Amino acid sequence: MDTIIYFFQWYPYGCEHGLKHWGLIKTKDFINYTMPELVLVPQDWYDKNGCYSGSGIVHGNLLNIFYTGNVKVEDNRLSYQCLATMDKQGNFKKTWSSDPNYSRWIYFPF
Repeated sequence: MDTIIYFFQWYPYGCEHGLKHWGLIKTKDFINYTMPELVLVPQDWYDKNGCYSGSGIVHGNLLNIFYTGNVKVEDNRLSYQCLATMDKQGNFKKTWSSDPNYSRWIYFPF
């Protein structure tokens, strides 16, 4: 069986509400799982107050994850459409866009 990867929102520093991170676990048999890994951390200016919900699609040899970066400025909350790309070795690279049509930047012919 192939390896199944689960992503989930996570505050890894305790059992209370906090900055949204993304965690990752893997399984091959739905019985045994890897320990959670941090894969998206709110550390860049475009997601500094949280890496919010998203979805992903495999294209070529890359997993492309679109998610919402959350930024709080005084009493306002700004959202940015972000892309995290995971290569076959499990390395992640994050980027962002202020363009509301960001999902059109990558064309997936189906």
